[in-house]
Amino acid sequence: MRIDFSAPLHHVNGTPLALEINEDGTVKTPATLGGVAMAAVMAPKVVDGQAQPASGQEALRALSLSLRIFEAQGPLDITPEDAVYLRERIAEHWTLPIVVGRAWKMLEA
Repeated sequence: MRIDFSAPLHHVNGTPLALEINEDGTVKTPATLGGVAMAAVMAPKVVDGQAQPASGQEALRALSLSLRIFEAQGPLDITPEDAVYLRERIAEHWTLPIVVGRAWKMLEA
């Protein structure tokens, strides 16, 4: 499946979501699917409030996928398994339904 990880995420009213906001309230860092996905896979899994160590295999998968997303010059081909992995990690990491919902929609086959 081909995914554009540079695509921005938007509020329900169409305004861009922000990962960072300037002091004047303007968007400093817009939320993109790639930014949301990379933050989710590079963060540790948390169980009962405790960060869990990643296995070597899990760490390598997270790093490899993050590098592919970061280095992409356009839409990126990912496997359905990678899409499922990204959806799971995004749901674990992000708490805002708008972020999770928008990202999940963008990662549908």
